Amino acid sequence: MHKRFFNFLLSIHKNHETSRFEITFLGIKIKFLCKKLLKTPDYSKVLEKIKEKYKNKQKIRVGFYVCENAKWNAEDLYNLLEKSEEFEPVILASVLVRDCKGKDNGKDILQENYEFFNNNSKNVVKVYDEEKREYIPLKKFDLDILFYQQPWGIPEIHNIDCTKDFALSCHFHYGLHIFKSKITDMFFYRKLFTYFITNENEKMDLLKKGYSNLFVIGFPKLDIYKTIKKENVDNKKKTIIYAPHFSYDKKSILKIGTFDKNGEKMLAFAKQHPEYNWVFKPHPVLRHQLSLDNKYGVDYVEKYYSEWEKIGKKYEQGNYFDLFLNSDLMITDCSSFLLEYLPTNAPLFRFERKGSAPLNSFGKKLVQNLYRINNFSSFEKMFDQVIKNDADFMKNQRVEFINNILGENVGSEKIVNRLLSCIRGEDFS
Repeated sequence: MHKRFFNFLLSIHKNHETSRFEITFLGIKIKFLCKKLLKTPDYSKVLEKIKEKYKNKQKIRVGFYVCENAKWNAEDLYNLLEKSEEFEPVILASVLVRDCKGKDNGKDILQENYEFFNNNSKNVVKVYDEEKREYIPLKKFDLDILFYQQPWGIPEIHNIDCTKDFALSCHFHYGLHIFKSKITDMFFYRKLFTYFITNENEKMDLLKKGYSNLFVIGFPKLDIYKTIKKENVDNKKKTIIYAPHFSYDKKSILKIGTFDKNGEKMLAFAKQHPEYNWVFKPHPVLRHQLSLDNKYGVDYVEKYYSEWEKIGKKYEQGNYFDLFLNSDLMITDCSSFLLEYLPTNAPLFRFERKGSAPLNSFGKKLVQNLYRINNFSSFEKMFDQVIKNDADFMKNQRVEFINNILGENVGSEKIVNRLLSCIRGEDFS
């Protein structure tokens, strides 16, 4: 009680995501930039340590920090590192800070993340002690290079400012940035040893903002399409994926979600059409968002998700590209899936919302190759034409676009070669 009262009077918090001090006094929150947190780390000593290990033919240990397995974006990169003579990859299964505050203290989510990788024959360790309810310092895992899955939800003890003295921090997006949004210019990205980005346009934009740690690689997440194959099944029922985003709330930064308008309608539509195989593939944050929303709540979420399981399949994990490749349509308002799904050559319906975040230059080009839907009535008409009547009139245009964008798409190989160049002393920048 006394501690809570004292925290109400005065509390000080360092926010490593925004590089700001947050001071709360009598319930009033004041934020200001912290120059110490803004400083770009000096990785020279860490690099020298790694180069010495390389000279002595010791394995370079590469960690992948993962809080949400549904966002796993490095399957092909992990496999390349595992096959190499120089590297030893390891998955660092963690849990978001917000998820440690629930009744199970993050145990269920942590275990799900661990089992996801363990069941897929990955070298995986837990970096959160669920019994003690505390994060384990990453230094204990003998890391040399550390790939962060995302910049948000990381505890202070695992932040770049706490790992910079023993590991080179790297990152490439688990998703696709197609919007003009400040979220793409967080201080986290400036502190990385190498910020792997998708294209030259993105590089030019970031160079103007003073970035000096950039390296263009394309879309490594999609390298997996080189190794998976479409199932050869005759006369199978068409498979339809419904993948709603979580940002339907007006307070959201992106505001691209349409669940409040289309969620119930899509479920009803699926129930009316049992001639198709239905797959519910929600954004991993949707469950959390709906649970906190007074309009919906926990009971609603459990019922809604279970209704999809009754008529089809619910899929909330990562490694979903086999599912994509063997489907016939995606219906979504997400952003990353707009590109991730295109290599299947199957049509994609994009639900659009008025007032959502404006698209960047690449986003504008991308959506011109998709079926754009503004209301449910338009969706039903388009569904009849494209799916029921097999008239996918945008297919050739869509296939040409994705082939021009991806080319060979060897993003994972580019990352490995970049790391080798650095530890061999061929490239320090």
